[in-house]
Amino acid sequence: MGYTKDMIYFCTSGFSYDDWVGNFYPVGMPKQEWLVYYAHEFNTYELDSTFYALPKLSSIKAILEKTDEGFLLPSLSMVTSRIGYIRFQGCNSAKWWQHEQAYERYDYNYTPQELRQWLPKIQKLDSIAGKTFIFTNNHWREQAVSTIRQLRVILD
Repeated sequence: MGYTKDMIYFCTSGFSYDDWVGNFYPVGMPKQEWLVYYAHEFNTYELDSTFYALPKLSSIKAILEKTDEGFLLPSLSMVTSRIGYIRFQGCNSAKWWQHEQAYERYDYNYTPQELRQWLPKIQKLDSIAGKTFIFTNNHWREQAVSTIRQLRVILD
């Protein structure tokens, strides 16, 4: 299987961050509409809650009702031999271990040069995998959205 960016799923690690209002979400948009708005730009998102407990079926149904048919919920705890997974966590080494607020460790905006270094790795992984998921968790001030947008440009 060759490289095709049509099989790459971009997302951020979560979508319900108040500091995204005005940067990603329009000011005044009700929180209940955030997932619908998010799903217009991204085709999946990471359910961080699965680390702590499996989500309720009602929560999964609510997500699926607010998103389009092509929107995927990552089931990466299952067979992964045909799934590529890359997670951009953020590189704020100055604040990773010594910070006042937890969000500070994710306060990092990748440069285009840093992301370009990943291009060969992403292409190679995607040429082997059936589907490739790229997650960004540098969510402070919607930097995760910026990272995904930059990656899309680089991959075009």
